Amino acid sequence: MNNNLICKTLFLFSMFTGTGLATQMPTDWVPMGFGTLTAQSDEVIIGRCTALESRWVDRRLVTVATISVDETLKGQKAPQISVVIPGGIDTGRKIPVAMIVDEAPRIVPDEAVLLFLRASSRIPGSYRVTGLSQGKFTIVRDTQGRKSISRVPVAAQAIETRAVAGGAEGASSGSTPLDRVRRIVTEGGNKP
Repeated sequence: MNNNLICKTLFLFSMFTGTGLATQMPTDWVPMGFGTLTAQSDEVIIGRCTALESRWVDRRLVTVATISVDETLKGQKAPQISVVIPGGIDTGRKIPVAMIVDEAPRIVPDEAVLLFLRASSRIPGSYRVTGLSQGKFTIVRDTQGRKSISRVPVAAQAIETRAVAGGAEGASSGSTPLDRVRRIVTEGGNKP
């Protein structure tokens, strides 16, 4: 094999595996509680995803989620916001390209969400999720019908619900009552 072919192979490998040979940087994952998320966020909203669109911004593939805002817990009230999420899929090319960022939040169409957000410089007027996936919660109903938040993705909820109903040990949604989070955020994030 010649050096040119080796370089092309390594480049393609890094693109498709996400290793980013030249740009990979170590990441320290610091858990963030509701108080920290609130303090570091410009906006905290409750809403529903109405659209997802992948696009290129500064040679990076991102997904822009359009969120219809039902309630603003912190920040400026707006009927709709755009949230920029790292990664996406571009099927409009001769060879489709996908980029996945492990720590990025996952949002699906029609998902009810609680989002802790910071202003984004990538697209004017848009936001990014504070703490990557740590600042995104799915709104679910508990067994009594009350709204709770959960980190369990929407697609996994049905599987987990069946597992809990079937008596699987250790299966837990880790949900928190939405009213508790509302109080923490509106009181300035001073509670754990």
